[in-house]
Amino acid sequence: MLISCSESKKSEEKAEPVETQVKSAAVVDPKEQKLQELRKAPLTSLDDMQKMLPEVLAGIKKTKFSMTSNMNYGMVNADYTKNANTFVQVTMYDCAGEDGAKLYQSSFQNDLGKADSTEKGYMRTIELQGGKAIERFDAELKVTTLSFLANDKILFVIAGKNIEADALKEEVQKMNVKISG
Repeated sequence: MLISCSESKKSEEKAEPVETQVKSAAVVDPKEQKLQELRKAPLTSLDDMQKMLPEVLAGIKKTKFSMTSNMNYGMVNADYTKNANTFVQVTMYDCAGEDGAKLYQSSFQNDLGKADSTEKGYMRTIELQGGKAIERFDAELKVTTLSFLANDKILFVIAGKNIEADALKEEVQKMNVKISG
């Protein structure tokens, strides 16, 4: 047994006032943040964009293909034509860089969250593979269009004439792309 003869003094800890500093946290708009990310993102090569295109879409073989980067962003286009009344057209835009970010904002971002419906068709924001997409339908032309951002910077616009929206969505699921939120 050990016994201590010394008095133990409890140390008195003085609680110093803690200064609470309120930092003015600048609220970052997610839309503006996405534009900033795109402006800083490296451009995607046209060859890499081309690899994202399937050879067959909605059971139709690719019949025409083109690509360009004349507008300070890459653009790849493919047509899948079954006949004059049934086709799918896929256009991809690289939204990296200043001009690509502007295209993204005007062609996609500004319509997110909006909905419109008339006898001539509709436009609505939908969830597609965990990300956001814009679905449009032109009743007069019988064209359904899906627009979405994939791989964080490639804007896809897929238009199908006489092809239902659900069929286009199924085709998107088969593509090797990750839809951004």
